[in-house]
Amino acid sequence: MVIKSQKKLIFFPSASSVTRCAQKSMYLIFALVCMILIQPIFAQVPADYSHYKEITINAGQVAGSTTLTDFPFLFSTTDADLATTANGGYLESSNGYDILFTNVDGTVKLEHELESYDAISGNIVAWVKTDIDPNVNTVLRIYFGLSSVLSSTSSAGTWSSSYQGVWHLNDLSDASPTGADVTNSGSANTSNAAIGNAQNIPDGAFLQTGVETNLNIDGNLTLESWVHLNDEFSDQYANTILSGSGTDPD
Repeated sequence: MVIKSQKKLIFFPSASSVTRCAQKSMYLIFALVCMILIQPIFAQVPADYSHYKEITINAGQVAGSTTLTDFPFLFSTTDADLATTANGGYLESSNGYDILFTNVDGTVKLEHELESYDAISGNIVAWVKTDIDPNVNTVLRIYFGLSSVLSSTSSAGTWSSSYQGVWHLNDLSDASPTGADVTNSGSANTSNAAIGNAQNIPDGAFLQTGVETNLNIDGNLTLESWVHLNDEFSDQYANTILSGSGTDPD
C-alpha cells in the first residue's frame, strides 16, 4: 500500500461503522477552527500538578446534533505559560511530559497523544480523546507542572480501534492501534504544515506501509488527509491518497 500525502492521513474502517466514521472525518475539520478559550492560571493539585487552565470548545462551531463520543480533539496553541520553567513558563519537562488533560472538574483523566511540544515558546500540538456536545460548550482542563513525571504521558488509547491508521507525518509512525508505520521513498520532513511538521513528497516519491491485515478492507471506508499540492503536481493527484497496488498510483 502506497500513501501519497503531505499531512494528516487518517484511515477509518468499513462495514457497519462507516457512517459513524464518516461523521468523525467531517467533524475533524471543526477541531482545527473551533474556539479554544484558555483562561488564566489557577492553582490546583490533582496528582500534585501545580497549575491548570481551562479549554472551552464552542458548541456553535460543532457540526451535527448528536454528541461526538471518544472524539480525538485537536488541541493546538502557543502559550508562554506552557513553556518550561527555564523559559519562563511552568512545565518541568522539556519534552512536555508533565501535561495532563481532564474533564471540567479535574476528576476524570482524558487520554491524549502529544504530537509535538516546544519548550521555549510553549507551543503544544496534542490530540485529546473526549466527548463533545454540539448543544452546549465543552470545557476541559490542561494541568501542567510536575517535576516527578519523567516519561511520556501520551496514551495509545487516544485513537480507538475504529481508526485503522493515523499518520501525522511528523515522523513515519502510525498512531493508531494498527501500528502500521511507513517507510520513506524520497520524501523529506518539513515544518511548513498546517498541524505541526509534515512530509514534503515530490513527484515520484511515496510513503509505504508493509502488508497489514487491518488495511486490507474490501468494503466501504472513510479517508481523510491534509494535502498541499504544488504546481508540479497535475490534477490527477488531487484526490489520490493511497494505492493498494504497491506502486505509484495512476
